[in-house]
Amino acid sequence: SGQLPGGDLGMWLPRNPPQGDACAAAQFNSIMQKPRIQVNFMLKMAATAMAASGVPAVGESKDVTSAMNAKVVSSGVGMSFDSALVSRASQGGIYRIDFVLSLPTQFGQGSRKVHLSMSHSPSKYSGTTVSELTWGQIVRTAAARLAPEQLLAWLGNASVGQAMAQTGGTGSTGSTGSTGSTGSTGSASRTYAVQAASAVTDTGFPAATSTASNVYSGVIKMMWRQNGDRWALSTVAYKRIDDNMYLKMRAGEYTGNGSSSATLSSAANAFYESGELNPSRSQETNDGTTAWHWNGNFVRFTSKYSLTDQTGIYSAAWVAGVGQEDARVFNLKMTNNTSLAGAGFFGFGTPVQDPDFDALIGKFYCNWTGIVTENLRSGLTDNQARGYFEGSQYQAFALQSSGIWTPTENNLRFAPTTSCGKTGQVDAAGSGNFQYSRSWDSVNNRMSTTLDNSADTSNLIGKSTYSTYKARLKDLLGWTASSLVP
Repeated sequence: SGQLPGGDLGMWLPRNPPQGDACAAAQFNSIMQKPRIQVNFMLKMAATAMAASGVPAVGESKDVTSAMNAKVVSSGVGMSFDSALVSRASQGGIYRIDFVLSLPTQFGQGSRKVHLSMSHSPSKYSGTTVSELTWGQIVRTAAARLAPEQLLAWLGNASVGQAMAQTGGTGSTGSTGSTGSTGSTGSASRTYAVQAASAVTDTGFPAATSTASNVYSGVIKMMWRQNGDRWALSTVAYKRIDDNMYLKMRAGEYTGNGSSSATLSSAANAFYESGELNPSRSQETNDGTTAWHWNGNFVRFTSKYSLTDQTGIYSAAWVAGVGQEDARVFNLKMTNNTSLAGAGFFGFGTPVQDPDFDALIGKFYCNWTGIVTENLRSGLTDNQARGYFEGSQYQAFALQSSGIWTPTENNLRFAPTTSCGKTGQVDAAGSGNFQYSRSWDSVNNRMSTTLDNSADTSNLIGKSTYSTYKARLKDLLGWTASSLVP
């Protein structure tokens, strides 16, 4: 009885059932959905606010609440603005837009308030250093209108409880052997800074060269109460340097300060001074208070890509628990050599709150959650119990004229046991009967209920002739120190 969690399978089938995109391409679309929707929504609201206010003078703050509410009356969604402010910090400097948005009950769990803030810093436009620049030139691709569309599907299934879908498997495995608790791979040697004030004050993106023509950057902050004193917090940081776009998204579920009416200001400890969400503030590193520490479902997404054709490197990592747990990581590279193609990797990396988190896969566990309970350990180390392998899943894919991404190479298969390829072993004694589904039932639109416990020779990719698997991964991705800023 039981199933392996989808997020632990990564890319279980070559194609998204029944005969859709390659699994890695489908995962890529899923991963990009949330940051795409959040940035798109905030830019459209910011453009609407700036259109209503005009460019504020240096040091000026304009209240555009009435104008924004007038805009949403015709939307039919029923949302309203409690407050909407547009301000400007300095000449050619940071523009700031702050909203408090009330949403109706149709968005679940009763009416709720969403707090949004955006700091946008233009630097260069068409080669000219910004000293006086209209907002419209910077966000010219954003229509100056609100885009409710059911609040863009509630900001892309906004609950970070959907984190598993960010790197989850395509379909479930069907019935498997007994599964245990998530467990932790904690290490006493890991240390974490827990105070936001001690963090770096910038987003860490590379500096633009003097020859760059278009440069701007910003940070979007969002929060809303899920239930009780549990809050969903997220940030999106971005920087454009000509054709290169850098993007970072962080999201997590946080325990508040006991108030159901918290604001971004009162939740300041959850953020770095740069405005980004601080992943080091987990309950595992409690500094004597539970206020504004994340308590589950933390997601980190980072990418560097071309604005022209979206080629580049992408990474999504998530963790369901609270402790020092190795993150599930999905790495992807997009290329364009006369046609678009890509390669996806799924495995595990360092915990999301680690100071040395680099957004890269370092290893694979063939059964992360299924066999780690104390009664099944039988003297095994955590790595032995989980089926440690220095490698990952891998899939190459290419875009066809039909618009479908099809796989061109697959290294996906593994038996989810302690040894990746050994039949039926779920504990040290080998007394388990680990069965799982490996095929898609297109008639019933689900994973087949015909279970299998046959062995597969491990088909994961390993480190080959490289000193470590991560060294091979960097080579396959074309990774450099400036490719991903985690």
